[in-house]
Amino acid sequence: MLSTGIAKLDRMLGGGFIPGTSVVVLGATGIGKTHLGLAFANAGLKQEGKRGAILDLTLRGDSQRHREYAQRLFNWELETPAELESFTLGDGRLLRLLASEEALPEGALNRSLPRLLRFLYGSFASGVKRLVVDGIEPLGTAPLQEEVLAYLQRMVRKSYDWLAREALRERFFASRELVAERSYDASEITIVYLVTTQESLLSELMKRGLSSSGMEANATTVILMGRVMDSKSVRRALYVAKHRGAECSDEIAEFRITDRGIEM
Repeated sequence: MLSTGIAKLDRMLGGGFIPGTSVVVLGATGIGKTHLGLAFANAGLKQEGKRGAILDLTLRGDSQRHREYAQRLFNWELETPAELESFTLGDGRLLRLLASEEALPEGALNRSLPRLLRFLYGSFASGVKRLVVDGIEPLGTAPLQEEVLAYLQRMVRKSYDWLAREALRERFFASRELVAERSYDASEITIVYLVTTQESLLSELMKRGLSSSGMEANATTVILMGRVMDSKSVRRALYVAKHRGAECSDEIAEFRITDRGIEM
């Protein structure tokens, strides 16, 4: 099992996320999804010797603040998107990379896909086994983003040599020995999708249920993050709505966002 980087959440999940699966985290803006994603990515350093990769697909103008959080919480300096353009097979600079902070403008899909391929291949060939995809808008509200996500889901599971060929293009044949040396098993990649919802209360998220199609249906694990209210206060809490193939807790667990990240 892969640690989420949050001890109580690991216990709720029977040890953590199942390697090689897809996880969907649902919650409104500001609830703490990015903190959870960064904790999971950072936990890879201890468990696999490599932190995870962060792909930011936000279409809004506001930043997800990945660099700020990663530096403050984990002393982790994320690399800049510009460094993606100078990718070479041997440099490993895609290991810790903020893929994009800018919006994807209309018509930019074809220009974005080669950049995405280099990001994925460079990360996985460097030994990364955790991918966090942040800034996902509610289903049906961002057609361009949905195209990118559909493409991403196909590419992640491609064999290492297939992805290397597509990412490196004319450099592939000259780099075949390095590609073979840096082979990896695509079935071991674990993806966490952080999805924004219109519902902000945990009770609303639980009441709406899980979609019978799309990411929620295909995910092995689904976590709901929302606010809970009583007569005196509003608090944050999460609930494991789905954890296929493993035991999990039915607890609604409260948490706080502090200067150390998520505390439960």
